[in-house]
Amino acid sequence: MVEKKLQSFKDLNVWQKSSDLAILVYKITEKFPRSELYGLTNQMRRAVVSISSNIAEGFKRNHKKEKLQFYNLAYSSAAELESQIEISYKLTYLSAQDYQKLISLTIEVAKMVDGLIKSVSKSLNSKFNFLFFFIFLYSISYILSPSFTSAAVLYLEPSSGEYHQGDIFKTDVRLDTEGETVNTCQVQINFPAEQLEITNISDGGAILNLWAKAPTFSNDEGNLSFIGGIPGGFSGEGKLISIIFRALERDGLFSVAPIILKENSKVLLNDGLGTPAKLNLKDAIFTILPEKSEIQKNEWQEEIEKDKIPPEPFKIEINQNPTIFEGKYFISFSTIDKQSGIDRYEIREVPRILTRSTTKWKIGESPYLLEDQSLKSKIFVKAVDKAGNEQISEISPSRKPFPYWIIILVLGVGIIWWLIKKYSTKLHK
Repeated sequence: MVEKKLQSFKDLNVWQKSSDLAILVYKITEKFPRSELYGLTNQMRRAVVSISSNIAEGFKRNHKKEKLQFYNLAYSSAAELESQIEISYKLTYLSAQDYQKLISLTIEVAKMVDGLIKSVSKSLNSKFNFLFFFIFLYSISYILSPSFTSAAVLYLEPSSGEYHQGDIFKTDVRLDTEGETVNTCQVQINFPAEQLEITNISDGGAILNLWAKAPTFSNDEGNLSFIGGIPGGFSGEGKLISIIFRALERDGLFSVAPIILKENSKVLLNDGLGTPAKLNLKDAIFTILPEKSEIQKNEWQEEIEKDKIPPEPFKIEINQNPTIFEGKYFISFSTIDKQSGIDRYEIREVPRILTRSTTKWKIGESPYLLEDQSLKSKIFVKAVDKAGNEQISEISPSRKPFPYWIIILVLGVGIIWWLIKKYSTKLHK
């Protein structure tokens, strides 16, 4: 099929036509009465954006039934838009020329979507007998195999939405293990750098509490990656991280911004072997509307402002390993913050002869190489969340016990020497 050769939904003629239709609707509805801003104007804009959005999401789906679901939604939105155009014309909101432009392009797009639906349906129906047989065998294997479990699901929530240029919004990377027990998540994400930029990352409320690779991103290249662990394993549904995006301004043009979970993302089973779990990936797609919001609501900032709870208490451990820092002493530590997430760690080493205020905090991360390798300093670690709340832990390295055995040995030798000298003197007399 032709669709298999396409690399992106942007290559679909029907998506290109629906994109042109959306731009036309936005331009023409700017002339509508102000009273219709939240009436026909808003309804027509939502309907036309829904056409291209559902075409794009359908293209990204791997299963033909899912494709049909989204293509049918696009077809329904086209019918909805056609009805709204007719009503607008009868209310004289549209000139005869604008009406003709809109209705002609809408009908053309609807026919193209209908053709897309028929093409996918035909391919699906031609494989009906094979699928029926496959489902039959699948059902038998399910019954005969009590240990069968479905694949884990790595997904984004919300998976869709409409935002204006300049808006800041949040989407969570989440995991549903579907009955499996896992302990490691390796995730890579791509996003359109010309449409979105990441402003922040939060691990508040995340199930991950050990970072092999903390979340890092590049707004220039449009990617994000991280590797996190869950000591002891996890089974269920939970958040991995939150990503805070800003919709970029693009000369007043609307756009569709897909967030793609890359195929090399992995989730490892908690089986001691690092076995990759079967994994389903569910992407997200957001519509970026051209005009700015009159009031840009930064929900992420509001969430941070509400956070008055410090990170959870944690312990500091002093370690020494020949494979790390050339065998020198280092400390390890970790904690979580269930609200806004950990922003940074700060470390302070205070010699016992000094007061706590005479040394400065230094930003660092675990594992942290100690400056005082003699272990004569008291060590403080401060965890700071993104709202500025702090949690401080401390540890005093154990002093090496005084070698009293040496004194005992010396005294013992001295007593023995005295006794020998005393008795040897008596013998001589």
